[in-house]
Amino acid sequence: MRKLTLICAIVLFFVLPQKALSQSCLPEGITFSSQAQIDYFQSNYPSCTEIEGYVLIEGYGNISNLNGLSVLTSIGQSLTIYQSSWLLNLNGLENLHTIGGDLLVYDNDTLTSLEGLNNLDSISGNIEIYNNMSFMSTDGVNSLCNVGGSIEIYENYNLGSLSGFANLTTLGGSLYITETPKIKNLQGLDNLISIGGDCRIIENDSIESFTGLGSVTSIGGDLISGVNQALLDLSGCENINTISGDFILYYNPNLGNISSLGNLQYIGGDVLFNELESLSNLTGFENLSNVDGNFHIGTNDGGNTSLVSLDGVENLANIGGDLVLEWNNQLISISALANLVNVGGGLYISGNTSLSNLIGLGNVNSIGGDLWLAANYEIENIDVFSNIDTIYGELYINRNYKL
Repeated sequence: MRKLTLICAIVLFFVLPQKALSQSCLPEGITFSSQAQIDYFQSNYPSCTEIEGYVLIEGYGNISNLNGLSVLTSIGQSLTIYQSSWLLNLNGLENLHTIGGDLLVYDNDTLTSLEGLNNLDSISGNIEIYNNMSFMSTDGVNSLCNVGGSIEIYENYNLGSLSGFANLTTLGGSLYITETPKIKNLQGLDNLISIGGDCRIIENDSIESFTGLGSVTSIGGDLISGVNQALLDLSGCENINTISGDFILYYNPNLGNISSLGNLQYIGGDVLFNELESLSNLTGFENLSNVDGNFHIGTNDGGNTSLVSLDGVENLANIGGDLVLEWNNQLISISALANLVNVGGGLYISGNTSLSNLIGLGNVNSIGGDLWLAANYEIENIDVFSNIDTIYGELYINRNYKL
């Protein structure tokens, strides 16, 4: 106990004098547009270590280093680094621990990473990194454990690694990764436990899986993956049990399975699967019992050309909105819907040209909207609907040539 008291006393001895010298300043913020302004910052604002307002570093004045800002420990509002053609790294910001607003890094031609922000542990707002032509990794923020807002990364055409986020555990907002053609997975986010908002992974030419999200158990908004040409599966989603918003997969032509979703139990919004050319079934939805919104497998825009069955949804009992099966021209069985009891919206089955029966819908007792059957050329009867007590909308049957 005496040793602990002595250690604390020694720490206080060294820390308190430093605190006494620290000073907050510039509540209105400051813009740096030349190297000279940065070099003379400590002379112009002696003892200023905590800027209360924003900091804008714009590259018009050939800023090549940030060494003059080495005394800064906190920024009360946002830090923006914009249009720098000379800045290779963020060295000079090593003593910065907190940013009270956003970290915005965009349109910087030579910046390769976030190196220099090595002691930054908290950002209250968003991280936005976009259109940095030489940016290769997020290294430099390896001490960051909390982001109160979102992480938005887009149009960084050489970014291949998220390893700088290795200690991030909480993300209060959304995760957006868009038009980042060299990224292959989400490794670097391995300690992230939850995403408070959306997770949107869109238009990334090389991404093959979501490996790196393995610790995430819940997504507070939507999970959307679209136009990811190389995506093979959803590895990395194994521990997600709740998606509070929509779950949308569209135009991922090589996505062969969703089997990594085995722990998913609840979707609070819509399900939409469309233009998934390699997906043959829905194995991975085994524990999904409730979808509050619509359940769309295919749309008028394209459908899922390799989908043969709905195997995987055997425990789905309730759909709060519409059930839509459209233009899945290889679909031959929907028997996996056998436990479905309630459809809160309409039931729309159209353009499934290989579907010969509706076995699987025999336990549905109520349809809250329209019942629509159209252009299902092989369906021969609709006896399966004999248990339906009420259809609250219209009944529409057309171009089912064998009925």
